[in-house]
Amino acid sequence: MAFNISSVADAYCEFDDWIELHNNTNTAIDLTGYYLSDDLTDLIK
Repeated sequence: MAFNISSVADAYCEFDDWIELHNNTNTAIDLTGYYLSDDLTDLIK
């Protein structure tokens, strides 16, 4: 949820942006080396 201003509050009643990763397999997936960023010039932000 990239623009969470009133939909889902966290435990502190704050409306932070969030994502959910879902692994629909029975095998663990190693996310080492993966990043999320909102800056194309700083991909590991």
